[in-house]
Amino acid sequence: MNASVRRVAAGIADAVIEGSSMAVTLLGGILGTYVSYSYSPDSWPIDHRLAIAGAVAVISAVSLYSLTELILAPLRGLTVKTCTTTDHGPRPPPPPLTP
Repeated sequence: MNASVRRVAAGIADAVIEGSSMAVTLLGGILGTYVSYSYSPDSWPIDHRLAIAGAVAVISAVSLYSLTELILAPLRGLTVKTCTTTDHGPRPPPPPLTP
């Protein structure tokens, strides 16, 4: 029972970590789009403004994703360790050496 509760908790923690990573990436894209479109000159054609906004959105999303991975990587390592650690009891003795 204890191992199954641990696996469920690790699964929930992994889902929360992945969800927060995706949310931060989406937030980076939204902020990049808003800032780059707002501060581009009005005299530029709308096509150029939108292209620059898209490029800045991708760059900001990737950079924020990279920054959050620095924080989330140790947490992700903890959930993987928890999921794969099982107790199978004592190990059998090694076979005897034959000459």
